[in-house]
Amino acid sequence: MSSLRFCDKKFSRVRSAILMGSVVLLAWMALAPGIAHADEDVSPVMEEIRDEQAVEPSAEQPRAQVTEQSATETAASDGMAASSDSSKIEGVDADDVIGGAGNESEGDGANLPTGLLADGESFIYRHNDGTQAKSEWVTIDGATYYFGESGRALRWGQKLIGKDGAEHFYYFDKNCRMVTGWITWNNDGTKSYFGDDGAALLGWRTIGKERYFFNPSTGRSYRWSHDIDGARYYFNAQSQMVRGLVTWNVDGLKSYFGDDGKRRTGWVQTNGKWYYFDPSTGKSVRWSQYINGNWFYFNEKCEMHTGLLTWNKDGLKSYFDPKTGRRQTGWKQVGSKWYYFNPATGKSVRWSQYINGNWFYFNEKSEMHTGLLTWSKDGSKSYFDPKTGRRQTGWKETSPRVWYYFSPNTGKSLRWHQRIDGNWFYFDANYQMHRGWLKWNGVQKWSYFYDNGRQAFGTQTIGGFRYVFDKDGETTTRPVNVPADQRAMINKAQNYYSDTNYLILVNSKTHKVGVFKGSSYNWQLVWYWNCTTGAPGSPTVKGTYKVGSRGKSFGSGYTCWYWTQFYGNYLFHSVLYQPGSMSRIQDGRLGISASHGCVRLDIECARWIYNNIPTRTRVVSY
Repeated sequence: MSSLRFCDKKFSRVRSAILMGSVVLLAWMALAPGIAHADEDVSPVMEEIRDEQAVEPSAEQPRAQVTEQSATETAASDGMAASSDSSKIEGVDADDVIGGAGNESEGDGANLPTGLLADGESFIYRHNDGTQAKSEWVTIDGATYYFGESGRALRWGQKLIGKDGAEHFYYFDKNCRMVTGWITWNNDGTKSYFGDDGAALLGWRTIGKERYFFNPSTGRSYRWSHDIDGARYYFNAQSQMVRGLVTWNVDGLKSYFGDDGKRRTGWVQTNGKWYYFDPSTGKSVRWSQYINGNWFYFNEKCEMHTGLLTWNKDGLKSYFDPKTGRRQTGWKQVGSKWYYFNPATGKSVRWSQYINGNWFYFNEKSEMHTGLLTWSKDGSKSYFDPKTGRRQTGWKETSPRVWYYFSPNTGKSLRWHQRIDGNWFYFDANYQMHRGWLKWNGVQKWSYFYDNGRQAFGTQTIGGFRYVFDKDGETTTRPVNVPADQRAMINKAQNYYSDTNYLILVNSKTHKVGVFKGSSYNWQLVWYWNCTTGAPGSPTVKGTYKVGSRGKSFGSGYTCWYWTQFYGNYLFHSVLYQPGSMSRIQDGRLGISASHGCVRLDIECARWIYNNIPTRTRVVSY
């Protein structure tokens, strides 16, 4: 049959029904595309999630394949329940097409074909009794069809009364077969999922291991950002609900979605990192942020920073608590270094700073300085306590026997000739206190500074020689150069204390005896004599002792005069004389190791100790 004729009245009713169905379906399809792309302008890319738009049907589709052509035709169709009569059904010739519902009026149907019959782009179905299926579900060879009021099978998206008596969304492929499983809509990339009964799933659904939300108004899945029941969710390009961090392409900020998919705001810790999500935008913050009364810093990845932070603009630093991330102010020790962070700015300070009544110095790295500091402007120095960092004034020994005096007014070291606390001192070009002889430039005058740094005035015996200094502490007498070993003994003497104002040192190596007068750290060498100390088999004792008893002479076969005891049988006494004689020397050698352990001296030296050195005077033998 090459042409179709329908009764006018009956055809009019059929056509009206078809048009009405088309209007309903067009309304449904018009809503769907615009719902899934609420955030398409953001087009975020999630960490570990690829937002590639896929238009092919899901591999999980169990029974039906919906091609790209099907989805395109669906979006373009004028009526979802009807199609052009000029197309052919695949595999069916036009001559095999039965006239459809309009032909049922011709005869009682006894001679009409039954089963599924091609009808243009659609099908009709006649039961064995010859009646045509209308508004009816029919399953044929495992495929399910729905025949509308016109009797023709429906295609594409349809909203129908299901077998359960409720209204659902369904989808039929180009061959009018009901689809189950996934389909992807070409026009917007969203998806729909149809259950085993063909009804589209709506609302929240778990399919496989993933969560989806299908718009109850359209049956289409959500993608991108959506508010559902008062909470914000995010769905990727495959419409899967996202958990965890999402990074937004437009600004590189992040959002965080919990295990339930809801967007979190405020503080969130994930993968060992802390983030803060703005409650008004749901996005992470970066750089300096003032949150609940405290300053925090977040890096380019929006991760909360802890520890030291160096500012690019000025090279200063800020410090953020390692546990809380809060910016700290005041004194902070980081590793072995101390810093001070300005309470007003939260930044470290540099150079000279007056803090809580004390001066401190911080280097270019903002680290607190300790010890000596040399000022580049004038070469003067300041000294900062090694433990507290506080600037020191007055006398300071910065290393053994290296002394400086720091002005109480400026905190800087003094140089040249200075009067301090009623005494004169001299500081060299390096600001170090001078000891010993000093020749003044341009004149033949000398001054002497004791080991404690004080300048000598009046008549003084120095190194065993007598000098007279005028009111300016100067003498025209050329100083006798003091040998190195003598200078070494003088320096050594300064470290000892004596119960009297005398001190005696014995050096067995150089065979010298030094007699000092004064007090601790202010011993002046009065006499420096040659002596003979113990032979290798009977060495002179080494240690610190005190002068004890004394006598005029002793000996058998010889006489030693003017003995003074300093330990047991160890004595100071004269060289050996013939018995009873003070003029005939038996052994007068000095400067060697030859005695039985005593210290032998010239008779006049022994006499001087005997007559002048008080009992309990300290003797140091080394």
